[in-house]
Amino acid sequence: MNAEFLARLAQAQTEAEKDGLLTELSLSLLSPELRAMALAAAVPHWFDADILAALQPELAEQAQTLYRELQELSFVEVFPEKGHNLHERTRQAILKQLWDTDREAYRQFSQRLVDYFAEDEVYRVEQIYHGVVADFEAGSREFERHIRHLDHNFRRGEAEALLAAMQAQVEAQRVPDTFAADVAYWFGQIHFRFYEAQEALDRYDTA
Repeated sequence: MNAEFLARLAQAQTEAEKDGLLTELSLSLLSPELRAMALAAAVPHWFDADILAALQPELAEQAQTLYRELQELSFVEVFPEKGHNLHERTRQAILKQLWDTDREAYRQFSQRLVDYFAEDEVYRVEQIYHGVVADFEAGSREFERHIRHLDHNFRRGEAEALLAAMQAQVEAQRVPDTFAADVAYWFGQIHFRFYEAQEALDRYDTA
């Protein structure tokens, strides 16, 4: 850890800035291939070798090896029944850096995940989560279709999971500001559907 880095760390004003610097340092110590895969692995909520291959097709032949190497890193943990994930603070630091410095790459990763998760209805929420970033117009239409379907069929748990995923994209400012109103409105609709009038009114006011 050189003097320049220590000075930057000392000047960091927030925990998020410190996380970003420490994550930058951790990534700089990796091989180019592993670093590229770690950056991509931050975009989904979890990953396995197949997801890594979909994210970085040019490294697909190395996906199994790189997946094993990722598991050895201090900021990677088991994601039960699905594979592994990056620790959330590290993940958020990488996502912010990627969004701020290479938005096109972020959207490309997101589109590859849309295509990957489209093969299984079980992962519809994950697909839409990435879809609103990859192509907002198409992704937001898919969100509208699916949330209406869930609402009309009283599938509250799934609806709230979808809305929480959309809220995360709103708070990270990776979607247009106006989408926040759509998300708040649909939270209100779910409350209304289950006769929670005051909660519904509060959400409508927010929207």
